[in-house]
Amino acid sequence: MIDKEVFAQGMGLLAGNYGREVDGAVARSWYEILSSRLDNQQFIAAIQRTMVEHKEFWPSVGIILEKAGADDETRAQSAWRHLTDTLGNHGGYRFMPHEVYQSFDDATKAGIKAAGGLAEITNCSEQRWPSLVKKFCKAYTDALTPIPALSGATGDPEVRRLVARTSRDMALPRGDRE
Repeated sequence: MIDKEVFAQGMGLLAGNYGREVDGAVARSWYEILSSRLDNQQFIAAIQRTMVEHKEFWPSVGIILEKAGADDETRAQSAWRHLTDTLGNHGGYRFMPHEVYQSFDDATKAGIKAAGGLAEITNCSEQRWPSLVKKFCKAYTDALTPIPALSGATGDPEVRRLVARTSRDMALPRGDRE
C-alpha cells in the first residue's frame, strides 16, 4: 500500500518531468490501481525508472507497473514477505491482533488458507518452507484472476440434458455429430 503523501510526491515528480498537470480523477484512479499492487519503495523506484527510461510521453499505469516489476508472481512474493514480516513483528500468529489479519487483502487470505493457515506458516520446518511458499504464491495469483463461475445451476434439468447431449455427441466420430 502506498502512503498518500508518497503517492502525491511521486505524481508531482511525474507531472514536473513530463510537463503535465494531474487532475483529481486521474490521481484517484492511479492511486486505487497502484496502491493495491505496490508499496512505497516499489512506487518511488518505478517513478524514478520511468523518468529515466521512458522519454516519449506521459506514462500509463501499466508502464509504472512494468517499471516496478509488479507482475502477479512478484506481487505474490511481496505479499509473502509482508505476511512473514508481520508475523515476526507480532511474535507469531498467537500474538497478532485480529485487526491485523483483517487488514490483509483477499488474495493474501487465500494464500494463507492454501498454505494451511497462520499456525502452519509459523511452525513450518525448513525442509517444507519452499513448498509452503509455492502453495501461498499459487493461491495468491489464482485469487488475483478468479475464474468466473457458470451461471446455470447444475440441478437444472435443461443443463443436465445439454451436458448429456454434448457428452454423447463428443463420443461419436466427427462426421456423425449433430
